Amino acid sequence: MKKTQDPKTPPLHDSSGGITIVSGGQTGADRAALDWALEHNVPSGGWCPKGRKAEDGPIDAKYPLKETPSVAYVQRSADRTECADTARPSIG
Repeated sequence: MKKTQDPKTPPLHDSSGGITIVSGGQTGADRAALDWALEHNVPSGGWCPKGRKAEDGPIDAKYPLKETPSVAYVQRSADRTECADTARPSIG
């Protein structure tokens, strides 16, 4: 079964068969994964709440994240999970 990407989802998948880091930009492991991806030139992206909202303040613009229309964290989590092949469950 071929997986198709929703047209409203930002292009995140590398067609070369490599990995892509998909994140919501939360503090901790999510940002560590994005930092690693940026440092190693690995494709990355994802969704964050409107205003780049995070519990520690606005998410730095260096992270290649698209803002959801809502400030609610649940929207970010749903969009990120929808565009990922594999998702690490998160709460918040």
